Amino acid sequence: MKKKIFALSIAVMLAAADTYAYKSAVGDIDNNRAVDAKDAAAVIRAVMNDKEIKPSYSFAVYDVNADGKIDILDAAAILNGNISSASYKTEVRDTERAAKMDGFAEYIFTLEDGDPSNGSAWNTENTTQFKWSYINGCMASAYLRLYEAAGGTKYKNYADNYMSGFINADGSFKDKVSNRNNVTNPTKLALDDINSGKSMLELISLDSANSGAYRAFAADTLYGSVLAGFESLRTAEGNYYHKYGYPCQVWLDGTYMALPFKLRYEYDINNGANIAAVSDDVTNQFKNIYNKMRDKTTGLYYHGYCSGNDPESGDHGKVNFKWASYNTDNPGCSQCVWLRGQAWYAMALADCIELMEDGDDRDTLIFIYKDLMDSLIRYQDDNGMWRQVIDGEKSSANYFETSGSAGIAYALMKGYNLNILPQEYYDAGLKAFNGVVDNKLAVTKNKGVTVYTLSDICKVAGLDDISRNGSYTYYTTRTEKVSNDAKGMAPLLLAYSEVLKHDTVYVEK
Repeated sequence: MKKKIFALSIAVMLAAADTYAYKSAVGDIDNNRAVDAKDAAAVIRAVMNDKEIKPSYSFAVYDVNADGKIDILDAAAILNGNISSASYKTEVRDTERAAKMDGFAEYIFTLEDGDPSNGSAWNTENTTQFKWSYINGCMASAYLRLYEAAGGTKYKNYADNYMSGFINADGSFKDKVSNRNNVTNPTKLALDDINSGKSMLELISLDSANSGAYRAFAADTLYGSVLAGFESLRTAEGNYYHKYGYPCQVWLDGTYMALPFKLRYEYDINNGANIAAVSDDVTNQFKNIYNKMRDKTTGLYYHGYCSGNDPESGDHGKVNFKWASYNTDNPGCSQCVWLRGQAWYAMALADCIELMEDGDDRDTLIFIYKDLMDSLIRYQDDNGMWRQVIDGEKSSANYFETSGSAGIAYALMKGYNLNILPQEYYDAGLKAFNGVVDNKLAVTKNKGVTVYTLSDICKVAGLDDISRNGSYTYYTTRTEKVSNDAKGMAPLLLAYSEVLKHDTVYVEK
């Protein structure tokens, strides 16, 4: 009955809307720098579902008619065309750092021209082969978030052109993708291969001309083959293995690679048909990590966990890995708290919270997320950053690492922008962002050309019984530091997008 009354009343409301004195900057929910029917639809959906719209709802919604609430009259004003993006402009408070970051974002275009055929200059692990990699998806998603926050089409087009280079119009891999056969091989499955699908789903929502190809690839390859294959690759408690060849192993990295994609796919492609089950599954995986991998003293998380090494797991004895045998306080866990692992996990929590509908599952994730943010802030250095092993000794070997600090900055600021954390958390995130920009992003001149260098990025870190034993010595002396790698550049761009969402001031022209 409520919906019928709504349908009968909408025309009257639309007609009456122009009697109000509307503000000039309002309602750009999707941050495309246009106040349009999509924004009105978002308000209408919220009203129909009895959902209160707070002033910070979806980045930048304001009370159009200044009556102290955001409701159907505000949606009517948007549909009537009373509000125009042409009536306002934007300003960013910290113009110096914003200019530095804008220059850096543009400079990356010169490193990687949008054609990944000969390898990716931003992937220091692979600079020669045309490979499907989570690293490329990190960069594409970062540019799409920057587009949402900053406007314009150059960032969106860049991400679209880049990702479309991997697949044919029918959604199949192009023949030149060197590892195309491994992605869906049941004995080669890896959560990492799912990550780049997130940028494709984002591009579909932005009406990319390549949406048909992205949709087919996401459905047939990533969801239908890779993620479906992981249904049989779970721990006794229900978490995905990190890879097929890593039985019973859960890494923090994997949460970022797979879980936001699974949620968004269910909403965007499957139209929410199984959203309750999917939300429960995603939440359960985070809860298991909280229960198994969180150090009860510090509140921080160990990089990896093997359920086969855990006497309390139903998998105990199925496998046994030496790297997972040293931690007596958290059985089955690795030895150290690796910074970028915390960042992947924190970013995954923030992104999943953003996607989830209100309810018990989302509340559980918010609890876990806030607990992690509180723990991380306790270890934040005066320079805003965190060390490679967060709770390790203060030494030059245990350096201030860029990618993890930038990722945590993103997670902290996003919590405030999503209206689930108070201002002091945003301030801690901004302090981290500023610390990276000021201490790790250098701007120099080379024969008159401006060069940007983002340094002190951990190239790669993992766990095995050969050379990557997860010890303090391993993380601080046996992992390589590199510059201008996407694992550092993408989180910094993501963090910058949150700065723009917070610090962009709408003023009348």
